[in-house]
Amino acid sequence: MKHGGSSRKSLFVEINITPLTDIFLVLLVIILIVSPVLSSNRNDIKPPTIASGESVEPRSLTIEVAPDGSYFMDGQPLAETLLAQTLGQRVQAEGAKQLLIRGDKQTKSHAILAILEAAKDIGLEKAIIVGESAAVSPAAAAARPEGAPAP
Repeated sequence: MKHGGSSRKSLFVEINITPLTDIFLVLLVIILIVSPVLSSNRNDIKPPTIASGESVEPRSLTIEVAPDGSYFMDGQPLAETLLAQTLGQRVQAEGAKQLLIRGDKQTKSHAILAILEAAKDIGLEKAIIVGESAAVSPAAAAARPEGAPAP
């Protein structure tokens, strides 16, 4: 009987996680590429630029207004006569307390006012009109007279 050395080979009992890590990285890349495509915002609506303001949660309840005054919610057309009813249903279903209004810079004010009135009718606490942040270039800042307000 041998006690000193064993002729049996010991088993290597570690898990190789390299293939699993590769799969997760590939899935992450796929998600990063596909997620902008799944956005429900319409690309033909260009909000006006603003000089200041706070950022808003993009996942909030949003109504978009095209330059021709047509309304969209989640990328789907919405009739003006159904604004209050549809907003009321969505607020109850999602428990939303604020509404984002994303209007094109060419949108007439009566289209925005119709949304604000519908939000008031259903008792929504807050309605925010969304604009795009205006990045001031150094050349534009230098050309502005001292003490003049930002555009």
